[in-house]
Amino acid sequence: MDTNDIPFAVRVNDYGEALEALRAKGYHEDASPGDPMGIRTSVRVGYPQIYILDPDRNIIEINAPSAD
Repeated sequence: MDTNDIPFAVRVNDYGEALEALRAKGYHEDASPGDPMGIRTSVRVGYPQIYILDPDRNIIEINAPSAD
């Protein structure tokens, strides 16, 4: 997954809750780069971000105001 591509972004109120929900669906951080169930996280722009792929391998960014 190339997080430099332009993603579709969704803002959530609770970063931890979003991450937990994704893990419950089978997404995981230790996936290989080509695994569609992979999660990549970042705090590059001052707020936490989660990146996942949709079934067509488009990047979806999930971000929140804070990691708390």
